Amino acid sequence: ATARGDGDVSWLAPNIEVLRCGNWDERGKILDIFSGPDAVVTWLRRTPDGVVFSLISKADVDEDGSACVRYRIEMKDFVNEGEWRFKLNQAGQLVWLWHQPDEID
Repeated sequence: ATARGDGDVSWLAPNIEVLRCGNWDERGKILDIFSGPDAVVTWLRRTPDGVVFSLISKADVDEDGSACVRYRIEMKDFVNEGEWRFKLNQAGQLVWLWHQPDEID
C-alpha cells in the first residue's frame, strides 16, 4: 500500500494515536505523537510519492487484543524494515499504532 493517506480515512478511529519512534541512538524513543485522524493524515502526506509499505509477517496478537506485525518500506533504491504494534477497536478501526523502523544501514 502507498503511504500517502489519500482517500477514505474511515479506518482511523476518532481517538487514533500514532507514536513514531526513532533510529540509532533514538531507537525506542518516541519522536512524534500524532493524535486524531487529521494529524495522522497530515503525517502520512509527508511521505514522498513512491514509498510503498508491505507486510512481511503475520500479526502476532497479544491477550489484550493489541498486535504486532513486521513491515517493509521501499522507495527507489531504499529498502528497510520495521515493526508496527497496533490495536483495533471493535469496529476494526485503528486506535493506536507504534511505528518503529529497524536500524538503517
